[in-house]
Amino acid sequence: MKKTSKTELRQELLRRRLALDRAEVIRAGEIVAELLLALPAYREARTLLFYYAFRQEVPTAAMILHSLHENKRVALPAVLHQERELLARLITTYPDDLAPGPIGIPEPRPDRPSVPPEEIDLVTVPGLAFDRRGYRVGYGWGCYDRFLARSPALRVGLAYDFQVLEAIEAEEHDQRLHLLITPSRIYYFDEVGKWEQPSSKR
Repeated sequence: MKKTSKTELRQELLRRRLALDRAEVIRAGEIVAELLLALPAYREARTLLFYYAFRQEVPTAAMILHSLHENKRVALPAVLHQERELLARLITTYPDDLAPGPIGIPEPRPDRPSVPPEEIDLVTVPGLAFDRRGYRVGYGWGCYDRFLARSPALRVGLAYDFQVLEAIEAEEHDQRLHLLITPSRIYYFDEVGKWEQPSSKR
């Protein structure tokens, strides 16, 4: 049987994600947000990096707004396009502190202060595919892997159930997640993530 390349995998998973009904996306976002916000690790975190949900990624707006309401330090990624590096910039108002980024994804305005990777307690990580060992397939830039390699933060992937595969071919630079949250369950990949698991109220 022909082996599926990462490029083919990205195309197929993106196609399936874009085909989701809007109601499915909203409901998945509600369940995943409920599970994330119930984690002791979330409650203890003071500085968090959330991604801006783009092209029907699992929504993060409710998590961002809740965290700001809780007076946590909230950052979103800004991509340094030429360097292909991710910079975490703090926001205080969502979405007013955002502006269109170089590749069309809204990101914090350049005048927003940045926070070093070492100061972030929890990162939500997007992706196109995830496996049961904690590896992921992103969009091919490697921005998150380079950022995570410099951060002690708890790494929490957010995904739809169909994005979870048995195994993905991992490369040396790939950074493993500690947790993966889907609408049906939480996957734990590391001792760091083994807190009491909240139950979904689906």
